[in-house]
Amino acid sequence: MSKPRQKKNHPPVPPPAVRPDTGFARGLNHPAFISLLLALVTFGFYAPVLKCDFVGYDDTVYVTDNWHVLRGLSWDRVDWAFSTVSEGFWHPLTWLSHMLDCQLYGLQAWGHHLTSLLLHVANTVVLFLGLRKMTGAVWRSALVAALFALHPLHVEAVAFVAERKEVLGAFFGLLTLWAYAGYVEKSKIQNPAAKNRYLLALALFACALMSKPMVVTLPLVLLLLDYWPLQRVSSFKFQVSSWGRLVWEKAPFLAMSAAVGLLTIHAERKLGAVSTTEHIPFLMRAGNAAVSGLHYLEQTVWPVDLAVYYPYPKSIAIGELALAGVVLAGISGLAAWGWRRKPYLAVGWLWFLVMLSVVSGVAFQVGAYARADRFTYLPLIGVFIAAVWGLAGLFARWGAPKFLPGALAVAALAACGLQTQNQLRNWQNLETLFRHALAVTRDNMLAYNNLGYYLLTVHGQADEAIADFHEAIRINPADAGVWNNLGFAFAAKGRTDDAVACYEKSLRLDPDEADAHNNLANALSDAGKLDEAIRHYELALKARPDFADAHNNLGVLLAQEGRMDGAMEHFRAAVYYQPGNAGAHNSLGNIYALRQQFEDALPEYQTALRLNPSYAEAHNNLGFALAGLGRFNEAVDQYRESLRLNSNYAPAHYNLGCALLNLNQRDEAVAQLKETLRLNPQHAQARQKLQELEAAKPSP
Repeated sequence: MSKPRQKKNHPPVPPPAVRPDTGFARGLNHPAFISLLLALVTFGFYAPVLKCDFVGYDDTVYVTDNWHVLRGLSWDRVDWAFSTVSEGFWHPLTWLSHMLDCQLYGLQAWGHHLTSLLLHVANTVVLFLGLRKMTGAVWRSALVAALFALHPLHVEAVAFVAERKEVLGAFFGLLTLWAYAGYVEKSKIQNPAAKNRYLLALALFACALMSKPMVVTLPLVLLLLDYWPLQRVSSFKFQVSSWGRLVWEKAPFLAMSAAVGLLTIHAERKLGAVSTTEHIPFLMRAGNAAVSGLHYLEQTVWPVDLAVYYPYPKSIAIGELALAGVVLAGISGLAAWGWRRKPYLAVGWLWFLVMLSVVSGVAFQVGAYARADRFTYLPLIGVFIAAVWGLAGLFARWGAPKFLPGALAVAALAACGLQTQNQLRNWQNLETLFRHALAVTRDNMLAYNNLGYYLLTVHGQADEAIADFHEAIRINPADAGVWNNLGFAFAAKGRTDDAVACYEKSLRLDPDEADAHNNLANALSDAGKLDEAIRHYELALKARPDFADAHNNLGVLLAQEGRMDGAMEHFRAAVYYQPGNAGAHNSLGNIYALRQQFEDALPEYQTALRLNPSYAEAHNNLGFALAGLGRFNEAVDQYRESLRLNSNYAPAHYNLGCALLNLNQRDEAVAQLKETLRLNPQHAQARQKLQELEAAKPSP
């Protein structure tokens, strides 16, 4: 019988050696490196925005024609920023940011674009750091942030100077999420610093509300984050012991949201920008919200045919509405199905719906647009979260090669970046922006009107502008502003009667259309109907007290009538409300000069020339003021510069002749006086001077 074999006790087999991370590998995964990479890539792809101009449109009311903003930062401007609801919003921090830009850059568009771009870069980095802090996932958080940074739907929020409120509000909103994540982290271990993090989140949220009221839904997003990824509750089902406590925790956030929301509704109604069911029926607004949601998702996946303005539809096709309903319901069902096993799907989808709800137009419609790309700036983060975490889960479940997710991510980001740069080309100026809008939308009245105005005022293409204005009127014949612009184009063509008829039509549609009053007054003044012209200038100023052009025009008319005190009052108002109005500074200088107040006239002429160095008339007037102070050599220099700019400017020839006489340069003075008479044979003063010089000439 054989002995049983004893089992040898082998030493345990050590696990396979794991190659330790090298310093280089650790560096690639370090948040600081990823943040720097995100910042550089975002800035690089968006750098072309620095070559874009202001695009008119809302840029005029927020910056280029806003006298509060143009004057830069001061205590009275800060007071205005916090007290006004101009443009239908209370967003004092946005106003202050525009003022600071004007303080730093004046009206150099690249500076204003740089600020918006830097905010977008900061938003990208803060989003990455916040998601990483909440989820612990480094590269998934980085991919969400990169999609946020480079997606073409976000170009409008960055490239549109007037939409500073979007990127600024997002900056404070995303910082709120980051601070809130820190609060939750500290509160779980009962760290005393948790209270400070909560107060910081509350303060940052207040700043977000003071930048963009759209962030009123952020407290609801915080509740979603409590479920995932912060895992402060285990179920979406309402339980007083869990959800009730979290809702109460958000009470200060919700109270601030309610206050700002009510203030915004009041401001919009006061401005007349809100269309209620009296204008657009509820079912139409609900249908447009559903179809717009479908378009947002479609353009998230395939971001083409983006426009600065999408006209509100006159009707919605049943098929399109049905498709929108099926898609939105299907995605909602998928999110509900996976709320426990895949909570990121439900949280991401609800993030998208909740943040879009305030601009969907269902409760009330602001403006006449169907949707806007800028509205997706924060909502799309939810879609990106659901997509990135969802696809990562699928790849892991299917056992996809490790290189595949990274390769697809790089390809998607490259495609987004290239399309973003294509979209930035459309934002070069107002013409490129609205030509593109007309190419990708139909019956776009606003695009025709804005393009026509640009062609008329910048390129002097009156015929092309008239054609565009006629198209705008075909689409909406009840728009007073378009009729005024058409009249302005007719005036440029010398068709005064047609221009007056258009101005009068504009005023029948809207008796408070200040531009139409001003333009009609100009036409009446040219026709010698001065009393009627003065009445319409005054009506323009009654409708818009800060209308600098109307102040200047009325001042010129009063000066012609010898009413110098009234003229000076309006010229002072013109330069106050529009510091960059060179013509108003020149006119104010003329009043001082006529009163022999040459010391007061000098800075006005100098300001006019700083604003417009090619202003021949202002050079001549500055010369006149210098001559009045006995500074004839300096005066001669200004007259010569005036004539360099306009060699046929008879007043400068005459004034130069007089100044040369005071310098005992008789021969050249005579030549200038003769040139004055050649250009203007009716110039009595030049003729008299020549006669006096001839009489004083010694006999041979």
